[in-house]
Amino acid sequence: MGSHLDDAIGLLDRLFEIAEAGGRMSSVIEIILLRALALQARRESSEALVALEKALGLAEPEGYVRLFVDEGMPMAVLLSELLKARSRGPRRARQHALPGYIRSLLAEFESPHTNTEPRVPEGHDPGQDQLLLDPLTARESEVLLLIAEGLFNQEIATRLFIATSTVKGYVHSLLRKLEVESRTQAISRAHELHLVSE
Repeated sequence: MGSHLDDAIGLLDRLFEIAEAGGRMSSVIEIILLRALALQARRESSEALVALEKALGLAEPEGYVRLFVDEGMPMAVLLSELLKARSRGPRRARQHALPGYIRSLLAEFESPHTNTEPRVPEGHDPGQDQLLLDPLTARESEVLLLIAEGLFNQEIATRLFIATSTVKGYVHSLLRKLEVESRTQAISRAHELHLVSE
């Protein structure tokens, strides 16, 4: 498990350099967030919080919300930890990640419906999932497509550079939103709703 995380972090570092050189701010922030989650999975909490704080510092002026929310509960846990750490830390720590911004992000995780539009993957018709009470996030749609391709959790984790436990969280969320009990039923339901192509 450790070597997979090491590989993922190494790859994220290379992607970060490319995204930063290209000035793609949302990509830069997303890569830092994925790196923070990978560090957390490797039990390096302090480094994970440093990475998260860096991402928050870049995201806060732009008001990014979905980049954080789309990462699911592991990100909510990490944000909560950072908020607790900052409340205990020296006041100067407040200059980076504003507690108010963190709280507003955490509130988005608790809200089933947010006002911010989810990022839509290419080829995704916004009307496709209107039959769902709780529409899929862009990341959940990605996971659903990979499930439909027949990939297992570990393979999906490798493809998306996230922890297997994070994939399990997305799968659980997908089953709940699609109101089914298995991956096979999820694929069938996704075809009915035209969320994946035949």
